[in-house]
Amino acid sequence: MAREIGGTTISATTLFVIGLVLFLFPEPATSTLGVFLMALGVLLYFMSW
Repeated sequence: MAREIGGTTISATTLFVIGLVLFLFPEPATSTLGVFLMALGVLLYFMSW
């Protein structure tokens, strides 16, 4: 379930977990970035399915 992006292998699960951690920080910028990373992780997961 890993995808090759720009020369690096990024796991959809890793993106989702990092996004979740950033989302839990109370600052709006990190929450927005967290939601974006979680959405990207879910998208990559379904693309590799």
